[in-house]
Amino acid sequence: MKKVIKSFLALSMAAFALASCEDVPAPYEIPGSADNGGDTELPEGVYLDQSFTSSLGDFKSIGNNENIAWEIDYSSACITGYKDYGSGSKSNQAGVTYLVSPEIDLTNAKEAHVEMTYALNYERADINTNNALLISKDYADDPTKATWVAIHYSTEGVNSSFDFVDVASNIPADFIGGKVRLALRHTCTASQSSTWEVKSLAVKEGKAEVVNPGDNPGDNPGGNLGEGEYINETFATSFGSFTVKTIKGLPWIIDYSCAKATGYVSPNTTPSESYIVSQPINLSSSKGACVNFDYILRYYTNYGAAKPGVADKVLITANYTGDPSTTTWTDITGTLTEGSDWNTWYKYSVDVPAALIGKDNVVLALYYACEDNSATWEVKNLVVKEGKAESGSTGGDNTGDNPGDNPGGTPGTVDGNTITVKAADFGLDNNTALGTLTLSDGTTLTFASGGNNNAPKYYKTGTNFRMYPKNTMTVKATKTIASITIHCDNFNGTIYNASGDITADPGTLATNDAVISITGINNATTTITDVSQTSGAASQLRIVSMSITYAQ
Repeated sequence: MKKVIKSFLALSMAAFALASCEDVPAPYEIPGSADNGGDTELPEGVYLDQSFTSSLGDFKSIGNNENIAWEIDYSSACITGYKDYGSGSKSNQAGVTYLVSPEIDLTNAKEAHVEMTYALNYERADINTNNALLISKDYADDPTKATWVAIHYSTEGVNSSFDFVDVASNIPADFIGGKVRLALRHTCTASQSSTWEVKSLAVKEGKAEVVNPGDNPGDNPGGNLGEGEYINETFATSFGSFTVKTIKGLPWIIDYSCAKATGYVSPNTTPSESYIVSQPINLSSSKGACVNFDYILRYYTNYGAAKPGVADKVLITANYTGDPSTTTWTDITGTLTEGSDWNTWYKYSVDVPAALIGKDNVVLALYYACEDNSATWEVKNLVVKEGKAESGSTGGDNTGDNPGDNPGGTPGTVDGNTITVKAADFGLDNNTALGTLTLSDGTTLTFASGGNNNAPKYYKTGTNFRMYPKNTMTVKATKTIASITIHCDNFNGTIYNASGDITADPGTLATNDAVISITGINNATTTITDVSQTSGAASQLRIVSMSITYAQ
């Protein structure tokens, strides 16, 4: 009789919720999604065991599109953004929809893992990003305000049929010993959507029986290190010896076989601040060490300057407090090169500061933050090892090279207080995206796209550095710059001086055909910007050579 009464009440509440759903603001909870279940006593060592054969149990579907929700279909919890919305033919709609678990008590757990049986098809983007398994310890009814950490799960054998697979993933150590929530987050756009079916989800004591990403020896301190290496993490499947520490908003995640930080998940930007923090590194016997990794950085600048509130930094300390927000860090970022595509990886390499050599508790962190706008930063193959930084790579004073570096050395001819360099002297390949180039006296030329889809490049035709509207070149010296003279390309009667639409900050600029003169700089740094509002040849600045004169 009690079960009958309970079912009747559940149905009554569901009907009431349906009648008033139009007044529910986004993100909204799907009416009736948290129906029966929760009365069964779980066996020892099982913290959650939910079958979605006939109901969502105590899970709740919450999303920002009332037309897209988790629902029971094909004896599983199912979601898709591709369906008939009443027009008579199927189409996609955009939405982000969470299926949030009831509270899971891991207070007495020593280790725990998630087991999931699922099928998935039609995903044209990254599976783990658009079909995410998440965990949080600060959930409070609104999933968009919770701090979620992605749990990577295997996608082998899916996305070509609707065959179900069994996967298991370990819960990060940071979430053991407290109360947590899991969520399945589905993301789709107006152009594409997967269909995701989850038959069951469980949380159990112990490590996963199935070896999942993050369990290989290379993810553990000292597990797969080469000679002279202190850390070697690919970030292909897990953070390994790094720990995610999120202050607010979206965390670092593993995505596209790398560590990825962004505040943008279509169609919104979430103000965010997050770190990945290394294990302590013992440099007590080191004679000198360096940090190396590959990266892609996009959408960082806005018209030549960093967007307000956006930060992407490499930090290091020997006094880590356990809380990155209260730790005093040394910033070793230098200048990161902003890319123009998702295929060109740049190399970062910088020496560990001398003050930290000999310390036994050095901690490295990658930090990103955003507010109304967000950059996207992807990092892979991070190595801390004995030795000096690689010549011609981003970091510290050797900022922003690869692939547009000076591979054969540092060119530049010095005559008194003036250094002269030709674009051809750097030995670059044709169509090379430019980062930062270092001259023989240590002065650097740092190129950036400035918001243009076309980044500055080197072309062998005309042997010049080619800059497009909004592109910038920052000249940074160790002494005061008095003036700069730029010689532009003159090809088939066309002088590529951007029609004189160039600025220097600081500095006064004058154009005389193929010669651009910048005077009155009186600073160690100046930024030259192509501000042309036209298109085609008239908008381009093509630099064949340049001379930098320092103050007496």
